[in-house]
Amino acid sequence: MIARGTALKVARLAAEVLASPHTRARLADGYTRIDPIAIAEDEGIDVMVRPLDKLLGAFLREDSVGILLNYLRPAGMFHMTCAHELGHFFLGHGTNTDEQLDYGSDANEVELEADQFAYSLMAPLALVVKVLKAQRWNWESVRDPATIYQLSLRLGLSYTAMVWSLVRLGKLDGEWPSRWHAFRPRASNER
Repeated sequence: MIARGTALKVARLAAEVLASPHTRARLADGYTRIDPIAIAEDEGIDVMVRPLDKLLGAFLREDSVGILLNYLRPAGMFHMTCAHELGHFFLGHGTNTDEQLDYGSDANEVELEADQFAYSLMAPLALVVKVLKAQRWNWESVRDPATIYQLSLRLGLSYTAMVWSLVRLGKLDGEWPSRWHAFRPRASNER
């Protein structure tokens, strides 16, 4: 787990990215899914999509800046991977390859920061609240796995990513992720 101060700094950075005119306009039009590829393109980052054996994605900071994404992964994982790689960009990290997301507390600081950025970008509190209100759900509703799954679909995340997002927002307790497998939808948009 990253330090609270670092987590807040990373969340503020994600909020600044979300405040871009293109993203604000998209959300004002009623969309509830953040488009990390559009954000990358707005920043002049080349996004390459290829089939990759083991990698989920990579961030490249060489002569030019680019993101490499594995299109063989489910949509929820694909979007979170792009958001994670954007985290490396906005946080000033160097070239990095990723074979997994949700690194856990034993990962290095760079990966933890990129994870925090991705969750803050893809499931910010204001957007989660917007979807809850539109569906007439409340915070108690998100304790129901079916509601979490529906919320994940509306935000374009996997069920797992939605669970972790709600934990990071303090809306589910830290024990929930260890129990999520018991409730995981069969044909989910898993990551």
